[in-house]
Amino acid sequence: MMLRGGGFRTIGLQQLAVCALGFGVAGGALGSILRSPAPPPATDVVVAAPAAPVTAGELRVTPSAGWKADPAADLAVAGLRGPRAVTLRGPRGAAVIGQATPAGPDLLPAGLRKAAGARLGRSVPIRFAGGVTAVRYPALPVGPKQAPLDVYAVPTTHDVVVLACPRSDATCPALLSTLRLRAGRVLTPGPDAAMRAGLDDILVRLARTRRDARDQIAFANNPADRTAAAHDVAAAYRTAASELSPLSGGTPRSHETLGLLRRLARDHDQLAASAATRDPAAFARDGHTVTDDEIGLQTLLGVWHDAT
Repeated sequence: MMLRGGGFRTIGLQQLAVCALGFGVAGGALGSILRSPAPPPATDVVVAAPAAPVTAGELRVTPSAGWKADPAADLAVAGLRGPRAVTLRGPRGAAVIGQATPAGPDLLPAGLRKAAGARLGRSVPIRFAGGVTAVRYPALPVGPKQAPLDVYAVPTTHDVVVLACPRSDATCPALLSTLRLRAGRVLTPGPDAAMRAGLDDILVRLARTRRDARDQIAFANNPADRTAAAHDVAAAYRTAASELSPLSGGTPRSHETLGLLRRLARDHDQLAASAATRDPAAFARDGHTVTDDEIGLQTLLGVWHDAT
C-alpha cells in the first residue's frame, strides 16, 4: 500500500501490498544502546592486569593474571552451557561466563532463575571500567550440588552476558570490564533492558513470516490461500507478543509495543475473514488498517532504536 496525496490509494483484491516494516534488525539496525531510567548508584571496580583473551559465542573477555579457560573445571551453572559459555579457573575457584536468552526483566536465563527459586532476591548495579554496567545477584544458587555464586548479568542487543563467580572474588567480575561483542552492543540495565535484549531475534522471526506471506496475501489466486496466509501472519504477530511479554518491565514503551503486536494479530485475522468472504471492499479496508498499524509499529521500533 502507498501513501498518495495525504491518504491511502484505494486498492483492490489483487493490489493489496502489506506495509513492509523496517524489521531489518540483523547486523544492528536496532543496535543502539538502550538507556532506561537511571539505575541506583553503582560501584566502580578496579581492574587487574589482563592476560590472554577468552571467547565464547559472540563475546570475548580478557582475564586478569591468574585466570585461564579450563573446560575440564567441574562447575555447572544452570542456563550457561554449550558453545556460548566457557569455564575459567582462577586463584579462588572456577567461574562461568556466557550468553543466554533472558527469561524475564531480571535478565537471568530460565535455568538460572529456576535454580535460584525464592532466593533470587534483589539485584545490585555494578559499574565497570570500559562502560559496562551489570546487575549483581550475590550468593545465588546456580544448580544442584553447586555452592552459591555471585552472578552478574549484562544486557546486550542480542541476549544477555552472564558471569557466575566465586563469592567475594574481586578479580573475577573484573572480566566484564574487558567485555567485547562480535555482534550487537552492550545495554544499560533498566526496566526495558530485557525486552530490548530479546527484541531483535523475535522481530527477525516475525519479519521472515511476513515476507513469505505478504505476496500470498496480495496476489493469491484463490481466497483459501489468501486466508491461510493472513492467518499465518496473525499467528506470527501473536507469537512475537507472547515471547516478548515475559520480558516486559512494565514501562509505557513496552506496553505500547505489546499492544501493537496483539492489535496487528487481530488485524490479520480480520483480513483473513474478509478474504474468505470474497468482499473486495472489506478486504481493501482491512488492508488499510493493517498498513496504519504496521506504520505505527515501525515508528515505535524507531523509538526503541533511538532511545538514549
